[in-house]
Order: sequence, then C-alpha cells, then structure tokens
Amino acid sequence: MSRVEEIEAKYKLSDKFVVGFVGSVFPWHGIDLLIEASRKLADAVDNLQVLIVGDGSIVPDLKVLRDELGLSQSVHFTGRVPHREVFNFIEAMDVTVSPQSHWYGSPVKIFEYGAMEKPIVAPKNGPVSEVMEDGTDGLLIDSDVDELYESLRTLAEQESLREKIARNFHRKVMENHTWEQNARKVLSNIAYEADEYS
Repeated sequence: MSRVEEIEAKYKLSDKFVVGFVGSVFPWHGIDLLIEASRKLADAVDNLQVLIVGDGSIVPDLKVLRDELGLSQSVHFTGRVPHREVFNFIEAMDVTVSPQSHWYGSPVKIFEYGAMEKPIVAPKNGPVSEVMEDGTDGLLIDSDVDELYESLRTLAEQESLREKIARNFHRKVMENHTWEQNARKVLSNIAYEADEYS
C-alpha cells in the first residue's frame, strides 16, 4: 500500500470528493469559512470529505464548529505533519483551497498545490491575482462563505474545469515560480545591477 493509499484509508477518503487545505491554521486563513461552506456543500455533494492538514491555536475552536455543524464524520484535522509528508496529503485531494489570506500575502501553499497539479480556490487579493487568473488558473473568491461554496460546488460538478485550471496553473508554476526560477531572477537582477554600476 502506498503512503497516499494509507492516508486515504485512515481518513476514509477512497472514492470520495476530497477538498483540502494545507498550512498553519491561524484566524486569517479562513478555515472557519471552509467548514461553514462544507456544511452547505455536503447537501450538494454526497461523497464530500474535507482534509485540513496542519495545526494552530484555533484548531480546538474549529473542531467545536465542525461538531456543531454535524460534520465530525466528513471534516478531518490531521494535526501537524512532517514537511516531507505534505505532498502525499495534497495528492489525496481533488480540490485544494486557500480560503483567505492577508491582503499583502502570497500564500506559498498555492504554489505547492500548483506544483502538484491540483485545482485551486484562492482569495481574490492583490498578490494572488498577480499570479493567478480567475477561471483560467483557479477560481478566485472574496473571502465569503457563499462564494467559497459556489466555487467548490462548481468544481465538484465540472471535472473538465478542474482539469483545465489545474493544468494551466501547473504549467505557470513550473515555468515561472519554482525556487530555481526565483533564484535565476534574483541572479539576473544582481548581474543587471552590477553592469549598471560598473
């Protein structure tokens, strides 16, 4: 059994539609929005499972919210996992989300999702909009329960859209946003500055 299959077995994800989040769990990440949207989504998607990979001080409160909404069998918190394991968890997901982030933040998780060729729902803020085009590379939302629900429902119903946005952003990430590409840009800028002042 592969590691991904072990994860699927542990959290009962096999043959399910899995929505996932990876990262530290802080108030500004909007996991409460994901849980609330999942309550609505569960009525539209029979086989929904939600996997929240990571930990943070608000997790106990989020578990209370999950239980109050009757989602204890479909919303799973893994706690902190070693970084080398993160990609196995992402592989188990059908759709990945970053429900919310700071207006100035460009979440690393969207590039990890993209590198794994997963469809993404992400916040419609400046840094994310600079690298993702809504409807082409992912679905971008205001951090709102209803918008998150509608985007997730759309992706649950439209496999071709999932495949398109995953493929497009994967290509963009691999061509422009790997650590190697970032290093090349930095070195190119340093060489340019050196030439300007020599």
